[in-house]
Amino acid sequence: MTLGRTVSWVLFVFVPTTGSAVTWTVDNSGTCSDSGCAPCCTIQGAIGKASGGDIVSVADGSYPENIDFRGMASIGDITLEAAATPGNVLVSPPSGHTVRHGSGYTNTVTIEGITFDSTEAGKSCVYLDHAGDVVLRDVIANNCAYTAFGLDNTGSVTMERCTANSSARIGIQVDGASGVTLDSCTTNSNTASGVLIINVAGAVQIIDPTSNLNTTHGIDLDLTGPLTISGATITGNNGRGIWAYSTSTVSISSSSVSDSQDEGVRLENGGVADTIDSVTLTDLQSNENGDNGVSLANIVGPVTVTNCSFEDNGSDGLDIWDSELNDLVITGGHATGNDDYGYNVEAEGDAEVNGTQANTNDDRGFTLKLTGTVSFENCGASANALGEGIRVERFGLNDLDEVTITNCTANDNGLTSGGNGVYVKEVAGPVTITGVTANGNSRTNIRVDSTAGAILISDVVANSSQEEGIKIDADVGPVTVQHSTVDGNDLQGILIRKEDIDVETVTLEENSVTNNLNTGVSLSNLSATGTFDATCNDIAGNGNGLHHDSAVTVDARYIWWGDPSGPSGKGSGSGDSVWYEPGGNTLFDPWLEESCTGCNGVVHLILKDDSVGGIETYKSCYSITVGPNFAVYGPGGDLTLTARQVLFENGFSVGVDGALTVRHQ
Repeated sequence: MTLGRTVSWVLFVFVPTTGSAVTWTVDNSGTCSDSGCAPCCTIQGAIGKASGGDIVSVADGSYPENIDFRGMASIGDITLEAAATPGNVLVSPPSGHTVRHGSGYTNTVTIEGITFDSTEAGKSCVYLDHAGDVVLRDVIANNCAYTAFGLDNTGSVTMERCTANSSARIGIQVDGASGVTLDSCTTNSNTASGVLIINVAGAVQIIDPTSNLNTTHGIDLDLTGPLTISGATITGNNGRGIWAYSTSTVSISSSSVSDSQDEGVRLENGGVADTIDSVTLTDLQSNENGDNGVSLANIVGPVTVTNCSFEDNGSDGLDIWDSELNDLVITGGHATGNDDYGYNVEAEGDAEVNGTQANTNDDRGFTLKLTGTVSFENCGASANALGEGIRVERFGLNDLDEVTITNCTANDNGLTSGGNGVYVKEVAGPVTITGVTANGNSRTNIRVDSTAGAILISDVVANSSQEEGIKIDADVGPVTVQHSTVDGNDLQGILIRKEDIDVETVTLEENSVTNNLNTGVSLSNLSATGTFDATCNDIAGNGNGLHHDSAVTVDARYIWWGDPSGPSGKGSGSGDSVWYEPGGNTLFDPWLEESCTGCNGVVHLILKDDSVGGIETYKSCYSITVGPNFAVYGPGGDLTLTARQVLFENGFSVGVDGALTVRHQ
């Protein structure tokens, strides 16, 4: 009989384990030994025993030695840290670089809470070359005999709460990293720049930096990756506050740059073929700099400027040139007290300016030279000394597409030398200026020049200029000025004439043109085939009332000429004069016997048994009296009456199929 047996096998697998990270303690204040390292006497002694992943922890005290991470027992990641309070460990060798890392070693180096000093000329406090990633936290390197932090050809660089003041060269230099983050670092009073970052293809973030009183620039950058600066305080640098060459996107926010000898902020592409993709400036203050507050050049893409201030700079507040802007959007903020222009833009593209002020600059407030569509809304440009409040014109040889200016103020400009309130020129499409107040300018309050599209000026106030209230040089037109006040200007109230081609259509309605020293309304170079309507205005108290020099008829009925007897000149009354050259004519009878503020009974409309299928429209400047006859509108026929006052006499009615619309002005 064979006995069976069951055998159970147990397989034991032995897996070798790597050594855990070791913390090497350094303390030279008592008994110590670099051979036993319990604790070590020197930092370099501990590094000589360290392997990848180890930590060297240093007790408070002064360590007069050089540190070289190439001396590790086994090259790998290494952390050097202060054992207690950051800043209480001082490493200060008699000569050479204080901390260094050489070519061929790619481990990650982390240093926390150590203070470094160097005394030999040309030697940096912290010099890490060809390392892997670099992490520096709460590291101080002041009064270094060369660059405080020299980080070359590394992986990513992260520096938090580091200080690099009063070095004999640069505070923080990063050359060739894969990406950089500086957070809450201080670089003051260095002999060259506070921060220099170059040859970085990845993202660069600079958060809450302080970089003041450096001999050249506060922050100096040459990058191909995106740049973000936020929360910066940069003051009193002998060069520029922020100077960046970039071929990507740039964003600067919530920062203050002031008292630079040159520009506060300068962003450009450095002369290479690539250009900056976009620029975003938000809550930036760049004030009291020796040149421009902000200079932007070589940009192909959008520029967005939001709630920024550019005050008291030695040239322009914001200067943009040599760029192709997809869109320029300036919202809020101001540029005041600058030695030249508040905002100066010379570029291809479009622009929107909304809620922005440009006052008390030594030359112009806004100068925008562009090629696309430009709009201003709710802006102010007053008391600019030598030139215009708002000036918009073409860039290069191509006229602008369109210009719109709405609800802006431009008073008292050019009083030192000569300038207009609002000046728009060289526009191929429409020009619309509405709700603008432009008073007391040394030349024309509102001037439109060299345009080929329709011009509409509406609801403006243009008083007390040293030349014209409104001056328009246009080709063809139509030109419309309505609902506006033009008073007390030294030359004409309203002057309309051709640029190169006779004007074909002019409409002036419901304006108050009064007390202008020369002529209230002057029309010149009008086309013989055109239509010229100047009805329903006040033209009173001017040196002359209305004058035109063309072989056309101007309809100037229903006008208050300042006297119930009507106009003088070609008229027989005592009001403002009407003049026209031989071959021309002006219709002025009937006229108003009182100002537009209290007139009645201008149009008496009689409608009797009127059946239509379309729309009939009647408009009067002041009042319409309808009736007393029966009126039928239909089928589908409508009657629209527009006046300040519409009166219906007994017997007037509307048929079932029609509609009556009354609009009160």
